[in-house]
Amino acid sequence: MLRAIVICTLLPLYSLLAGPPLLLYTLISRNPNPLYWAGVKGIVYLIRLVGVKIRIVGRERIPAGACLFVANHTSSADALAVVRSFSRGAAI
Repeated sequence: MLRAIVICTLLPLYSLLAGPPLLLYTLISRNPNPLYWAGVKGIVYLIRLVGVKIRIVGRERIPAGACLFVANHTSSADALAVVRSFSRGAAI
């Protein structure tokens, strides 16, 4: 319960503080990478802050080229696990 309260408090606060400047930067520079990385790093930080550990198994089996990643949503950490499993461009 305490974890949920921390996440539900800090995530919107982080989004409100970091989001507008990064959105403006993205619109001006046409470079979405800082916005993406701020989102991913922010979520990873908050998940680690509340003590959740995610273990990725089988990363070496991700083929080269285009891939479709699908989460079955067995928990709220699925999206983070999918993003962290990328072997290229999104390694955290």
